[in-house]
Amino acid sequence: APAARANGTPLCFEVEGDAPEMFGDPHRIEIIMTNLLGNAMKFTPAGGRIDVRVIYNAAGASVEVTDTGPGISKEQQHRIFERFHQTDSSARRRAGGVGIGLSLARELAQLHGGSVTVESELGEGSTFSLFLQSGRDHFHMEVVERRQAHVDVHPARRMEDRPATQEPRPMEE
Repeated sequence: APAARANGTPLCFEVEGDAPEMFGDPHRIEIIMTNLLGNAMKFTPAGGRIDVRVIYNAAGASVEVTDTGPGISKEQQHRIFERFHQTDSSARRRAGGVGIGLSLARELAQLHGGSVTVESELGEGSTFSLFLQSGRDHFHMEVVERRQAHVDVHPARRMEDRPATQEPRPMEE
């Protein structure tokens, strides 16, 4: 939200349905979402808009990030998930990045038994969708970390994310 405000881009959020029981690595899911939202902000011009829609149902959760950016040609849509691939557009080159983000996002989603897909039209913007399955039966045991801990509270890596009742900890901790 702060980055969208700084760019003057409206960021709208909508939720449908009730969340089923979901399992996953919150840090890795945050990486996926940061990438999808970061790309939307990077390619949405001034006066554009970004919509985030979360849809819950028994199968799981879908998160759709829609922007009003330049869009992606049909020919490029399958290639944008390849590591180090960037489309040839000079606007995309100016936006920066090395072409790892979408590949990483898709790999992390697949490790969660999910997917990342794109729908786009040149000149019409893009919608990137993350789907994560409900439950935990879809996880392969070789992907699940052996060190597991239940955390009730977000780790609050940034000071502004910490609840007011949480005291700052010394760096040594």
